[in-house]
Amino acid sequence: MIFVTVGTTIPFDELIQEVDRLVGEGSITEDVFAQIGSGTYEPRHVRWVRYVPTICDQLDEASLVICHGGVGTVFELIRLGKSFIAVPNPRAAGGHQRDLLCALEAEGLCRSCYDVRSLEKMLTWKQPSLPYKPGSSLPRDIWRQISDGGSRPRWPSGTGIVLRPVSALREIQRATQRRPRRTFRRRWYPFVNHELSQCMRRWLSQLAGTRVLYVGCGVSSSMAREMAERGAEVWCLDIDPELLRIFQAGLPVESRSRIHVVLGDAHAMPVEDAFFDVAFGKAIVHHLDIARFMQELTRVCRPGARFVFCEPLHMNPVIRLVRWLTPELRDPDEHPLKPADLRLIGSFVSAMELEYKNFLSLLCIPAFRMNWPGFASAVHNAMGYVDRFLFRLMPPSRWMAWNVIVSGELRGARTTEDKAVAGGPLQGDG
Repeated sequence: MIFVTVGTTIPFDELIQEVDRLVGEGSITEDVFAQIGSGTYEPRHVRWVRYVPTICDQLDEASLVICHGGVGTVFELIRLGKSFIAVPNPRAAGGHQRDLLCALEAEGLCRSCYDVRSLEKMLTWKQPSLPYKPGSSLPRDIWRQISDGGSRPRWPSGTGIVLRPVSALREIQRATQRRPRRTFRRRWYPFVNHELSQCMRRWLSQLAGTRVLYVGCGVSSSMAREMAERGAEVWCLDIDPELLRIFQAGLPVESRSRIHVVLGDAHAMPVEDAFFDVAFGKAIVHHLDIARFMQELTRVCRPGARFVFCEPLHMNPVIRLVRWLTPELRDPDEHPLKPADLRLIGSFVSAMELEYKNFLSLLCIPAFRMNWPGFASAVHNAMGYVDRFLFRLMPPSRWMAWNVIVSGELRGARTTEDKAVAGGPLQGDG
C-alpha cells in the first residue's frame, strides 16, 4: 500500500491531485490510501479520509509514504526507517518545508520531490530513506545545525539553508522534544498488539462461512480484513461515527462486501437475536459495564458461539503504578479486569479458558525505550517462555500478568434469575 499524507493544518491539493491522476492513468498500480486534510479536492481514484487520530497503522502497512515536508511527519518517518518521498508544501510559512528538506536531503536523510509534476519519476525509489541508527540524537543535531544560522559547513553551497521564520525553528524544537516517549509508545504498543493478535489467531482459525462480531473495532482494519480473507462475514461495531468512517475509508475495495460497519453501543447493539457465530475484541471489555455487555452479547450471538477477547489485568502493582502516573493516557471509564470480573464473564461462558500474557516479558521495555527493537523482541520472546513455565509452576503468579486472553463458548440468553455472578475458582486458573 502507498500512504499519502498532507498533514492537518495546511491544504495541499496539488499533491493529492497528482497522486489521483497517476492512479487514474495507471501509473500507480498499488493500493493507495490518502489523508487529504482540509483540502478542497476530493480524489476520485483512491481511498481517502480527511483526518485520522493517528497514522501509526497506515505507516506500518505502507510500502511507500508520500508526504508533505512537515517536521513532525518527516522526522517520524526517518526514525521508523520508512521508505518515503517528501514534497514541500509551497503554502508553508516562509518556504521552511523546502529549506528543511534541502538540508535533510543533503545529509542523505530523505528523498525530496520539489515539483509534484516530477513525482511519477520518483515512484520507483522504495528504499528506506536513511540507514538510521536507533537511539542516536540525529534529529536534535539537525535542529542545532539549522538554528546556527550562517554556520552551515555541511550544507551544499547555493542552497541558502536558513529557516527564516522563528516559528519554523520552534516547530522543529517541538518535534524533537518528547520524542523518545512517543517513539516508544509507537513501537511498543503495535509490537504487543501484534504479539497478542498472533495468540488470538488460533481461536479464529475456522471462520469460513461464519458471522463475526468485532466489538470496538476503532480505526484499525487489519484483523477484520484477515478474518474476511478466511471466509468470514465481519460486522465491526463502534460507538464513534468518526472512527467508523475512518475505518471504512481504510478498507480495500475487495474486502468491503464482507466487512460491514455498525454504529452502536455495545450495551444495546442494533442487531437481531442469535445472529453471530463468533465474538471478538481487543481491549474493549474493560471499558464497558461487563454484566450489561455480556447479557447483550449472549442475546446477539447464537448459543455455543465462540468468544475471544484480550483484556488488561488489574493486579500487578507496578503496572497499576504506571497507570496512576500516566492518567493522560487513560480513559475515565477504564477498569482493568479483576478476578471478580473474570468470574462474572465466566458465568456467561461455558468452558472458559484463560491465557495470561506479559509478566516477566515486560523486562524488554527498557530495550524498547532505548530504541533497540531487535534485542527487545528477543528478550520478550525468551521471557515469554519463562512466563509460561512460571504460570504453570506457580498459578497465583498469573495475576501479575498484564494481559489475559479470555475464550470459550457463549451460553444462550438467560433469564434475570439465572444471571447471578458465578462463584468458586476460575476455569483455566489451574
